[in-house]
Amino acid sequence: MIHIIRKRRSIRHFKSDFVRPEAIKVILDAARWAPSSNNSQPWQFVIISEKEEKVPIAELYVDAYKREAEDMLFRADAEERFKDPFEVKKRILGMLDMLRHQILDPPYIIIACADPRKSKSFLFESGAAIQNMMLTAWDLKLGSCCIELCTTLLSEYFQVDKLKYILDIPEEIVVVALIPIGKIAKMPENPRREILKDFHHTEFW
Repeated sequence: MIHIIRKRRSIRHFKSDFVRPEAIKVILDAARWAPSSNNSQPWQFVIISEKEEKVPIAELYVDAYKREAEDMLFRADAEERFKDPFEVKKRILGMLDMLRHQILDPPYIIIACADPRKSKSFLFESGAAIQNMMLTAWDLKLGSCCIELCTTLLSEYFQVDKLKYILDIPEEIVVVALIPIGKIAKMPENPRREILKDFHHTEFW
């Protein structure tokens, strides 16, 4: 398992090649074995495979980034968050087409949701389930990416209510993330990781 953890990458460029539905069932089965407090299992998943259903989701995704970019220079915390807000805005506007295809190209989009009534730590537990799914996808030679919609800067601009309306998701359910699943078209470079001595402490800090 450690070699899968080390090799997994977040994929943003997908092929539109067919992926067997059985693979998605295996990925979902991995999610249900994630840990959760009192075995609450607060997660729910909506599986999107039809092109006409992906289009409005892709547009919501792109629109969120557009609005984030346009707001970038007016945010009070822009300089705290980013070394160069102007450059970040330019980079976002330059990748909108890639973002659109990140949703349109892969054969499956998994909408990860959670019921906060089942567990106060539903976000943490949903994250564990999502990690299980992404590692399983990689083991099946499939790429994935977690587009988190609860705590990121993107979540401030993504119109989750519209997504819920499109997919008939109940009001009380929290949309946690979009997870594209498909065959890999472009592999990202290996990210730099800290070495063990830089982030662990023995007995005391």
